Amino acid sequence: PENGVLTEITIWIDPDMVPYLRTKPLHASQRGPFRSDDNWTLTIQVIPNYELFKVLLSLGSAIKVISPEHIQQKMVEELSGAMNQYK
Repeated sequence: PENGVLTEITIWIDPDMVPYLRTKPLHASQRGPFRSDDNWTLTIQVIPNYELFKVLLSLGSAIKVISPEHIQQKMVEELSGAMNQYK
């Protein structure tokens, strides 16, 4: 988007996805995966757009956007819409 704002997004990762996301980063800006206790996270700095959400949605329950809240809310809306297709 022309007026897009660069945003740092923090994402929780299912431990089974760690090897995959190490070899196939979500974005060139990816930092991590990092382990903290029993949790794995990574961060990306992107201008949120259609393609980003489609990539994140393609990973299903193997990821969860932790922050920022407006990106997390967009994911909830998209996933809720997908679930409604099956009702």
